[in-house]
Amino acid sequence: MANLRFSAPRSIKAKYAVAFSALVTFFLILSMSVQVTLQRGELRRDIDISSQSYALLARKPICEAYEIYYNSGYYKFREIMLDLMKMNPDLLHVSIIDVNGWQLFDSYELNEGFESFRREQRRAVEDSEVLKRVRSLDSSKRVVTASDGAEMLEIVAPYVEEWGHHKYSVKYLFSYASLQSKINSLILQAALYSLAAIIAAVLLAYYLSSKITKPLVELSGMSQDIARGNYGRTIFISTRDEVEGLAKSFNRMSTDLARNIGELEESRQKLIRANEELKQLDRLKSDILANVSHELRTPLTTIRGYTESMADGLLGVISTEQEKGLRVMERSLNRLSSTIGQLLEFSRLQSGKINLDMRTFDILLLARLILNNLREEFEMRQIYVDLDVAEDLPLVRADEEKIAQVIENLVTNSVKFTPPGGKIEVSARDGAEGVTVSIRDNGVGIPEKELPHIFDHFHQVDGTSTRKYGGLGLGLAIVKQLLDAHAILISVASKEGVGSQFSFTLPAEREQDMKAQLKHIPAT
Repeated sequence: MANLRFSAPRSIKAKYAVAFSALVTFFLILSMSVQVTLQRGELRRDIDISSQSYALLARKPICEAYEIYYNSGYYKFREIMLDLMKMNPDLLHVSIIDVNGWQLFDSYELNEGFESFRREQRRAVEDSEVLKRVRSLDSSKRVVTASDGAEMLEIVAPYVEEWGHHKYSVKYLFSYASLQSKINSLILQAALYSLAAIIAAVLLAYYLSSKITKPLVELSGMSQDIARGNYGRTIFISTRDEVEGLAKSFNRMSTDLARNIGELEESRQKLIRANEELKQLDRLKSDILANVSHELRTPLTTIRGYTESMADGLLGVISTEQEKGLRVMERSLNRLSSTIGQLLEFSRLQSGKINLDMRTFDILLLARLILNNLREEFEMRQIYVDLDVAEDLPLVRADEEKIAQVIENLVTNSVKFTPPGGKIEVSARDGAEGVTVSIRDNGVGIPEKELPHIFDHFHQVDGTSTRKYGGLGLGLAIVKQLLDAHAILISVASKEGVGSQFSFTLPAEREQDMKAQLKHIPAT
């Protein structure tokens, strides 16, 4: 079955009519509720009074019929009891109790044959309140609750013979069920009057709202024309109220809007031309970076080769001081070569030429290889590195070479911002989404305001000319581009003065996945 959906009225005329009708309905329902509540109390008191009168009048014939016919003429007794109980439609149950607390008769017996009833089945009354009222000479009443939760009126009426002998009491149970039918009748009557009033209110509301909404409809048509691009249109409304002021404001807005739109279009065309020029300059900058970096690489390689040869003594004997100077030159050349490599890699990535060679590999072996290649840098900077990767990690699937570059850039970035004696931890954990790789350090950390920009190219946290840390600001930008090519997110958590942690998750190749893939390999 389709779901029914109710939407609010859209026109002001309908809203006014609905609001007015809802207000009238609210007060009518409130009035009806108060009336029903008051009538309910009156009707309940009527049931109490009529039930108490019936109980006092019926106790004598009930007890006399019991003494005369119960044991000797049960069928006559049954006929009398049924006739007496029919006299009050609210009566549910009658029982006769003697002053000793024995229940002598129960009206439930009237539904059975006399042959199935035996005296020994009579039971003692256990309710102490009922026993107390049975032994009293005054009639009493109380409200009790049935097992189904319905309220009933219980009346105990003692039967005192003319000479003052009190032998029996009659207990009655009266229902309030008829009360609900009377209340329903009252509600129906009130609902009919309310419906007539609501219909009249709706008609009146629509008549009044049509007078109010006519100029608003004209304003709405004008606003739709403006939305379609027909600027400059004006309308004339003479209502001598707020609507007329609104119309004048619309006319001024329409005129101003036509003028402003023309100016904005002219500005937009200028921005388009400026944006194209910026794109051209950006492409030119990337081309210059790529060309300059490529041209620097060849002579740099030659200089580094001769430096290494001289430092190793292959071009003649050198002094200790000369060897130290050559080693310093060698480290500077390596740093320069790394910077040029980053420029070339960034230029290549900016051109959108990222081809992924997806395969499965062991992240533990890859991490060990990277850290081993950087060992000399760790020792020189006096930084302790901890590799926390479990031996039983599943294989991961990605471009191994590019993930290696990601990890190396993140570790190098941590080395740069970790002081001597600091610690870097490289870890990998298996999870539901894959293997999460984390690089954490206890270095200087990143200011909170800089976190949104750390992956921007050429961005430096310390951008002054005298900044303490070197680099072009491309390492993290390259990391972001390589992971974006894999559709992998990278997260960073950092606190200034405490350290930073970079994390990303690689998809895992689990044993069941590999078995599923092998099933699709055709047999040779």
